[in-house]
Amino acid sequence: AETANGNAKANGGLGRVPALFTKIKYPAKGLVFDYGCGKESTVQQITNYLKSQNIDYAGYDKFNRSASENSEALKKVRAAGGADIATSANVLNVIKEKDVRVNEVIRNMYKLLKSGGVAYFDVYSDKKKEGPKQTGKDKWQEFRGIDTYVDEVAEIFGKDNVQLKGSIIIA
Repeated sequence: AETANGNAKANGGLGRVPALFTKIKYPAKGLVFDYGCGKESTVQQITNYLKSQNIDYAGYDKFNRSASENSEALKKVRAAGGADIATSANVLNVIKEKDVRVNEVIRNMYKLLKSGGVAYFDVYSDKKKEGPKQTGKDKWQEFRGIDTYVDEVAEIFGKDNVQLKGSIIIA
């Protein structure tokens, strides 16, 4: 929970939108499911940005959203028959346990995608830091490059369905 933040003054009043969302080529219309969406200010910033792209949004975060907000996000995705796009922006890098990254985050994103849907992953990495470590009372950072997460995503999506494109994993 401590890793989520937003800045409502940035981006012409839209606030800071995670960079991942600006790198995705969106369909003419659709639904994005965002796993680990963060606090309400970030959710509103992403929602506003995606509205400008004619894209609907459902954000889920077990630490920063209430149970009812998470339930509504899941209902929205299920009512649409799944998400067209699933995103995970700076989530995998704050989870210490590989099993949680793979079997909770990546697997659940996969399950919530429509057939033919696409998942996008990015992570925070800082090459100046040495290895994974506790960065505060309730904070963890892996400090690994995006390339080191490809095999974890491939465990769920299949090796032939995963590619690293620049600083993003696409599955």
